[in-house]
Amino acid sequence: MARKRFVTSEISTDRKIAKLAEKNPVAAALWPWFITAFDDWGRMSADPVEVKLTVFPAFNFTSEQIAEFIQLYHQHEIAHYYTVNGKEYLAVNPQTWYKYQTYIRKEKIEKQKSRYPEPEDAPWMDRSDINNNLATINVANQQFDNDLATINVPSPSPSPSPSPSRKICTVCSAGGETHDTDNGEAPETPGVNEYPADFEAFWQAYPKARRKEKRAAYKAWKTRLKQGKAQGLTPDKLIAAARHYAAEMEAKGKEPEFIKLPKTFLGPNTPFEEYIDPPKEQGLDPPKAWNKLRKYINPEEVFGHDSG
Repeated sequence: MARKRFVTSEISTDRKIAKLAEKNPVAAALWPWFITAFDDWGRMSADPVEVKLTVFPAFNFTSEQIAEFIQLYHQHEIAHYYTVNGKEYLAVNPQTWYKYQTYIRKEKIEKQKSRYPEPEDAPWMDRSDINNNLATINVANQQFDNDLATINVPSPSPSPSPSPSRKICTVCSAGGETHDTDNGEAPETPGVNEYPADFEAFWQAYPKARRKEKRAAYKAWKTRLKQGKAQGLTPDKLIAAARHYAAEMEAKGKEPEFIKLPKTFLGPNTPFEEYIDPPKEQGLDPPKAWNKLRKYINPEEVFGHDSG
């Protein structure tokens, strides 16, 4: 864990921190403590228990509270929460990080590697390669359309005007397919910040193996929040439910095919309601490691008598 980090007075007037303080002043006040936990590459473990033991050993915060702080930092774009192989991590924008941590040597960053994996979908990642690929695809589609127009010369007879709510897809036009383009839903593969930050936090918290059909999940997300508003349903509760569900699936070693898709988890049968509260309040089976540890904290088994 890092022993020295620079914190500037600009943190007091940072707009993102100010917005966070309006929602959760404690999380905003604790951000400097999190800064000390980032390595020289601006990354750290986001496992709530590990953060509690390494960053807040003298504070009376629960791992659930720390997990909530981490998700708030992600939602307010102060840091980026991500998972790799089921492990949780937090990262900050390297450009901002090195702006203030000026003592970190460039040679070290270039020659050595962080013990934590690099995020693949962080909002600050260079997307020039993606844009170049998209441009190549668009050129190919345009060439395909031109070739198709040369082969299939349109008839001079008039044709009915297309429906104003449906348009021919440029990719599927060869098959005559049409898609609803004015329904206001986000695309299946959105651009940066296409989905709201709170839904992205839910998506990151959900079991990685089943993060599929994002567009359908977002539609279900909006529907549940709209229908559950009167009962006090909030994005934070859905995010907590996703986190608890992921923890249970991992603890039970569930195969991906036995884990609900996000759209089902948020579906009309509302299975998420069972996971809004922390797992310990749901009577879940304890982790297997607990059974091994019990003999070390049970006096009768260790000493052969009750030590009082």
